[in-house]
Amino acid sequence: ESVRDLGIAHLFIQVFGAPRTKVENLARIMHREKASAYDDVMIGDGDPDYAAAKYFGMFFIGVANAWNGWKEKEFPLVPHIICIPQAIKEHFAAHWGFYT
Repeated sequence: ESVRDLGIAHLFIQVFGAPRTKVENLARIMHREKASAYDDVMIGDGDPDYAAAKYFGMFFIGVANAWNGWKEKEFPLVPHIICIPQAIKEHFAAHWGFYT
């Protein structure tokens, strides 16, 4: 409903949500895409998003906003989704010595 109401449903292959948990949905996506936590990046704006990424040991980028009140966290924060590519580049440069 959210992606439809926002008019962005066309940007997604599939949308996963309740009643499954974030961990269950993330496991389904990883299985479907034959991806590993090492290869993936989870992006979210809530503590359940981070908890799911952490469960799998996945790199997480948080989108700070007014309702989550995130100022400083143990993961990178971006103020807007447009900043995500730079955060990913910085992560790979810092951890593996190269840019993607």
